[in-house]
Amino acid sequence: MNINFPKYIENLNESDRNEWLKVKDISSELRKHYQITGTRNPLIKKFHLFADKQKPIFFNSWRVNSASNSFSLCLIEYQTSYQSVSTFGASTHTSNDKYFFGHLSIMKDFGHTLIRPETLGDKIAELFNPVEIDIKGYWKFSNKYYILSNEKEKFLGSLTGKFIKYLENLRKPEIEFYGHECLFRLDKAIDLKQTIELCNIGINLDIILNESVPGNPIQT
Repeated sequence: MNINFPKYIENLNESDRNEWLKVKDISSELRKHYQITGTRNPLIKKFHLFADKQKPIFFNSWRVNSASNSFSLCLIEYQTSYQSVSTFGASTHTSNDKYFFGHLSIMKDFGHTLIRPETLGDKIAELFNPVEIDIKGYWKFSNKYYILSNEKEKFLGSLTGKFIKYLENLRKPEIEFYGHECLFRLDKAIDLKQTIELCNIGINLDIILNESVPGNPIQT
């Protein structure tokens, strides 16, 4: 897992330098669990999960292999903003942090669909303007995730109960389908535990979405 470190890493500020060293430590740990190889960077600019971020940068990607299954692990950086309030008033702060995303090519065409954790705000908005897709017979899944698609029938025709049941037991990842590709992530910036969890998700998604005898489509 070769990392393209900044040329003059010693000249970075302490926060940036520590973040790159953390990436290096995570890459060493991943090699204990998976075979890591080089790969061409997937084209992810079309995905909302990437394009919607503030000042996103795509650094590099690697192929994570386990037995006959694999996916691409992508190192991304983007900017987040937050406000703080003091006796002098409110101020806006920005932070540039690195995250790992997973990318997978899949056999079926899921259309352009976003699956993300559902919030209280989503539930309230649905009372006034219902646009979310709810899956009949899968209350836990529908209650846990917010699903938007501009190709509903194509998405539902590719969806299987096996895939739904798998997502029901995960810690609410974000997954975006774009035709025969998907991009997925967890919520934390560079974090060893979540990176290993993301790798497990990537391998399992490859097993479920690219199995030679796919599961039966759900009944809609």
